Amino acid sequence: MEKSTHRCFRKRLFLSLTSDRQIADEIRREYIDTLSKVYFSYFKAYSTKLIKLQLDEKPDKDDVLGADDRPRSNMSFFSASARPHLKHRATVFSLGNRDCVLKQELEAPIIIPHAQQKAETKYPYEYLFRSEQYALLDNCCREYLFLCDFFMLNNRSAPEFFTEIFEKTFKLLQKNVETFISDSYDPIAILLCMHLIYRYQVIAN
Repeated sequence: MEKSTHRCFRKRLFLSLTSDRQIADEIRREYIDTLSKVYFSYFKAYSTKLIKLQLDEKPDKDDVLGADDRPRSNMSFFSASARPHLKHRATVFSLGNRDCVLKQELEAPIIIPHAQQKAETKYPYEYLFRSEQYALLDNCCREYLFLCDFFMLNNRSAPEFFTEIFEKTFKLLQKNVETFISDSYDPIAILLCMHLIYRYQVIAN
């Protein structure tokens, strides 16, 4: 019954999209506006909750050579006073087991903030970044496939439609990353995050 209803609706939508250009544009614009707000709100809230789970220690300018002593802004998503767990200063440049985020944790379920807050669990920054990016990967892939199927888009029109939906979300997450990098003295976290992006690009393709 559900599949039959879905096919019927798609048939009616197809007729609307092909017979009346104005109606087609209105339907697409409404869908883009609605989903853009939904994804932006979700990732903004999720990212804000995630950062509260960051470890209370992190490398500072005293751990690196050539650090800039000029004041830095602390008004940002990623600039909370959170620190990866360091037993002593020498571990700033030691990978240790942090590369687990690229192995068994790469496709692990995303972190559920409220559950981890109750358990008082804290994470290094790259684990929070992985969870956020994996959630983004999952939603992007599902949405792209849905757009191609439901709106009958080809490889030329689908990317533009998709980008309009996620543009605000991408800009939000990009700004967060740029802020983190500008305030970070943790080269290991930055390198791990870069490799995470590469790994997820491979999966998406």
